[in-house]
Amino acid sequence: FKPYEKAVAIQTIGFVHAGKGDYPATIGAFERAIQTGDLPQGIVLSLTYNLAQLNLADQKPKKALVLMQQWFDAQD
Repeated sequence: FKPYEKAVAIQTIGFVHAGKGDYPATIGAFERAIQTGDLPQGIVLSLTYNLAQLNLADQKPKKALVLMQQWFDAQD
């Protein structure tokens, strides 16, 4: 796989976990997808926003706030 394809595969695994309601696994997959550094900025921003929501749903409001701030800061 090319690096971009691997990052998209990891992201897709996250969506599968989300469909099952497994927020911790979804969070882990989305974080790994972002950490590859191989996704376009728009997708990274979308995943960051999703991560903020997921962390809030997973009772992690402080982490959600940090992620939401990162998302807001990236909006130009």
